[in-house]
Amino acid sequence: MPHHENPELDAIYSRITAIEQRMESRFDTGSDRMGRIEQMLAENSASTEEVREIVVMGKSFFKVLGHLGNGIKWSVSVGAAIAGIWYSTKEWWAK
Repeated sequence: MPHHENPELDAIYSRITAIEQRMESRFDTGSDRMGRIEQMLAENSASTEEVREIVVMGKSFFKVLGHLGNGIKWSVSVGAAIAGIWYSTKEWWAK
């Protein structure tokens, strides 16, 4: 701290220096906090991506299951029609 002939200038310089130190301390604290927030955001983004992948896989699974269900439904309908025709003709031929 320079010493001036004017003590008022020394007092002003001291106050400015104290303000600078507090500002640097706050910037350091803010920078540390920002780093923690960025780390938490990265972890949250990774978790969100995993959940999204699970949801997409589940959606695809149920879509395939729906197609299988439609195929089974169609097969059962055709099978029932064939069984009905077979049963009808069996009774008719038996007479």
